[in-house]
Amino acid sequence: MSGAGCTDITVPRGTPDDFPTVFNPWSHFDWAKGFPSVAETLGSVVLLLAGLGFAGFVVAKDASPDQVLGYMVIFTGAQWIPYIAYLLLVNGNPVKGLFLNLVYRPDFPPVGLEDAWVRRSVKAQQTNTEALTIFAPAVLLFIFRHPGDMDDIKHICWAFLIFRSIHYVFCVGPIGSPYAIPVFPTITFLGSIFCSLTIVIMALMSKTATVPGSELIGQGPAW
Repeated sequence: MSGAGCTDITVPRGTPDDFPTVFNPWSHFDWAKGFPSVAETLGSVVLLLAGLGFAGFVVAKDASPDQVLGYMVIFTGAQWIPYIAYLLLVNGNPVKGLFLNLVYRPDFPPVGLEDAWVRRSVKAQQTNTEALTIFAPAVLLFIFRHPGDMDDIKHICWAFLIFRSIHYVFCVGPIGSPYAIPVFPTITFLGSIFCSLTIVIMALMSKTATVPGSELIGQGPAW
């Protein structure tokens, strides 16, 4: 995710000519609006602790690359929960929210994804899915070509998962903020892509697949 992904056409904005070539992006984050209430600040803290806890669990478990891939699939698949829960809860009660969102008519009253952090959570899941479409085949390619060398990419896979966890936390949070915290979403997105490309390059370093038994493919009977 980059700044371009946060563009809101309803908000007046300047042009690139209004800014110097190099400037401090942190100075443009409104910290007062970033933490508007105690409840939303606590939500941001819970989000941060959950992201750090998830990454810490994977590292403490000494997860193998295939396990990291499985955890990433679960992590990405579960990211629909915040915005679906929001749609249910802000429409009076969960049952009413469910039924209002089952009727696809623009003149019906269900509250949509109005809050900025909820829209960011949708965008975060999209970018996590995009990153996973590169990471998953990269890991599988390495497993196919280097089944006995999985430890060679274990720490790279950990780094990928850590990057994606940080990306999600700082893209969605702070809860209640009209803006994401600067810098972190873009840096972690690029870091995760670098990890995936590194795994692909390492996988392609071998000219032939080394899956046990693959050397028999194409050979005729031994008699």
